[in-house]
Amino acid sequence: MKRLTIFIDGASKGNPGPGGAGVYVQDETGATLKKYFQAIPHCTNNIAEAAALEAAFKVARALGGEALDIFTDSQLLARQFTGQYRVKNPGLQEAWARIRREAADFKVVNISHIPREQNTVADGLANLGADKARQG
Repeated sequence: MKRLTIFIDGASKGNPGPGGAGVYVQDETGATLKKYFQAIPHCTNNIAEAAALEAAFKVARALGGEALDIFTDSQLLARQFTGQYRVKNPGLQEAWARIRREAADFKVVNISHIPREQNTVADGLANLGADKARQG
């Protein structure tokens, strides 16, 4: 079973404002497999975090991942994924429905909250996406 370690982050400049999602993927040995970012024209930080998780599933699928260990510095996102917190925002409920469908495609999906200092690569990628969104 191909196991991937994935670090994700979302950023919004202005909250709401131009945003970005960042995904950093490593193999089982810690070698970098993929660095990915996307621009989000206008979003809140929570929307950017959810977009990063959604992007992580797409990247993992493209890399042939079957078991995913996902790390985020958003405690809210991690707890929403595990069901500890409900998603109350109607604008996010549709995204979370997609996220749940995407997650079901993998044999194992673990998501954990980590300190921001341990998520610097994904943070940098999310900021690249936000900068690109700001430039238009």
